[in-house]
Amino acid sequence: MSSANLVKIIIPEVDVTAWMGGKLYYENLKKTVEEFFPNISFVTYDARFKPGVETGIKARIARKIKGVNYIDALHQNAKEYFNGLTGNCKSVIFSNHSITYTGGVPYLFWIPDFQFLHLPEFAEPEYIERQKKLASSGAAQATAVLLSSNDARQDFLNFVPEYSNKARVVSFVKSIDKRYLQNSPELVAKKYHLPNSFFYVPNQFWKHKNHLLVLKALVVLKQQGVVPFVVFSGNCNDFRNPDYFSELLNYTNTNGIREQVAFLGMIPYEDVIALIRQSVAVINPSLFEGWSTTVEEVKSIGKRMLLSDLSVHREQFSDNDAFFAVSDPAELAEKMKTFLSLVPGPDQERENMAEVATVSRRRIFAEQFVAIINDLIAL
Repeated sequence: MSSANLVKIIIPEVDVTAWMGGKLYYENLKKTVEEFFPNISFVTYDARFKPGVETGIKARIARKIKGVNYIDALHQNAKEYFNGLTGNCKSVIFSNHSITYTGGVPYLFWIPDFQFLHLPEFAEPEYIERQKKLASSGAAQATAVLLSSNDARQDFLNFVPEYSNKARVVSFVKSIDKRYLQNSPELVAKKYHLPNSFFYVPNQFWKHKNHLLVLKALVVLKQQGVVPFVVFSGNCNDFRNPDYFSELLNYTNTNGIREQVAFLGMIPYEDVIALIRQSVAVINPSLFEGWSTTVEEVKSIGKRMLLSDLSVHREQFSDNDAFFAVSDPAELAEKMKTFLSLVPGPDQERENMAEVATVSRRRIFAEQFVAIINDLIAL
């Protein structure tokens, strides 16, 4: 392959303990694009990188003699840094971080979602302001802006209409490594001392994920003499709402449903996939999503879902019977009852159909993303 055709996409390193969704997004993007486009590869940069220049009198005089001003020097240092990562290949920076100096490298800025506009009550005002500043400064500095849904695109147009021409939409598709489908879901369930049949909520314990609605639905069902089991997993720490997980535990204890739930915390990803397969259905009760990784994973496996009635969920999933109101535990309870007769464990026919469909969806995802990359390189 000619080196002239090689392209490198520069992405940030992501701390998995702080943002599992972002880590999985970049990993999935890399895997998908490299599979369908062997001329493209990914390299990571340190998101803390900021180009600097000497500020001493000798350095300032030297720059003046050379006709290089301070800003030009910063751009040059950034260019050297990014070119050092890519070996001077054609390249594009793709990042959810605001980058002021790129050294002329095209920059595709990713905004995962606009939760800070819709649910400001779930975070401190300082955090909301930082998120607004990040989105607006990134949009201003970037060559183009990537959004994961048409719902997010509309938020972008409302938030920074002056940059509407930069908006690009590519909805990601999550692939499932086949080796994870070789594990026995029943054995993984036993590993965590779970019953054979359960609903599964594999969301981080962040307040906007709305776990409390599921617990309230369990209370409604218990009053009717129906006692399903629900498994929760994910990071138990919400830095914006540090008491949230304790509140959920207290609710289960005070409402007599503690024996009907399991809180697993962070578990290996292969176990998450196994529990999705073993469950009767996956529930995503979230109050807000950009484009749900959980929904994509479940679609790629073929498992049934119950989803909060968000416009982005309807954009992502087409089964009208799957949706429930985000604030109505009785409606969710009724939906859950209809699933209790389902046989837990893998449905091989549905998994095979999902696998075939996912290949096509992944190819489209890769092609749409790479089309944007090629457009930026050609500018």
